[in-house]
Amino acid sequence: MIFFIAIIVAMIVIYAYQFLIDPTFLPRILVHWVIIPLSNLPFWSILLFFGLMVLQAIIAPIPSEMVLLMTGLLWTLAGGAVVGFIGSMISGIIGYYIARRGGRPLAVNALGIKTVDSLEYYMSKYGFYLVILARAVPVVPFDLFTIASGFTQMKFKNYTIATAIGTIPRAIFYSWAGFQFAGSLENYINLVETDPEAALLWLENNAIIFNIFLAILTGSVVGGFAIFYFIILPYMKKKYEKEKDNQTSFLKIEKLLLRSRMN
Repeated sequence: MIFFIAIIVAMIVIYAYQFLIDPTFLPRILVHWVIIPLSNLPFWSILLFFGLMVLQAIIAPIPSEMVLLMTGLLWTLAGGAVVGFIGSMISGIIGYYIARRGGRPLAVNALGIKTVDSLEYYMSKYGFYLVILARAVPVVPFDLFTIASGFTQMKFKNYTIATAIGTIPRAIFYSWAGFQFAGSLENYINLVETDPEAALLWLENNAIIFNIFLAILTGSVVGGFAIFYFIILPYMKKKYEKEKDNQTSFLKIEKLLLRSRMN
């Protein structure tokens, strides 16, 4: 828990620095420390990308969408979609198993036993479709559903199929989004070597687009978590308790009827 909180605090500090002090901070790091080095390693770049996807599955506050965006930049539209799909499946399966092995006690401590019971109940009924929806919609923070699928003991086969179905449109979307910047990024790399001042101007202009995307992404993740925690979870818990009470009442009536018949 302390490690998780530390990661969240670090992300807040980085985002604050990005938006308030230096708008080119994250784009510069991504381009010079991630994208350009990976572009110079044709084969190993794919394995390193898979490693980044696994890392974000373990460290949930790192948004997978930022990692997926690189696929179209590095491997074109079709190739990026394939690599993004495989990387998403690997990270999704690893995240599922981590949550399955040790996620329930943490969830009980954080949410309470009744909330976890209600989650297990609804994931057992609608989990397949929820995972598809969370994966398919690009701005939905699907990591929440990956974790929920694991600690609620959703069947691995159902989880894998649902994840695969939902990941296809997500991988295509982010590969397409990254591919839109591929040409201009190549021009930037050339400018770095020939005209550093023009390269800096390019970075400043494109940082605006990056920051808009980052703000939308961050807002969707935070907003999605808030909606899930403050609206969906209480509703699920309340409805689960009501259905549980109705079921208990029904069983009591059945017992009374059975006793009356025996008498």
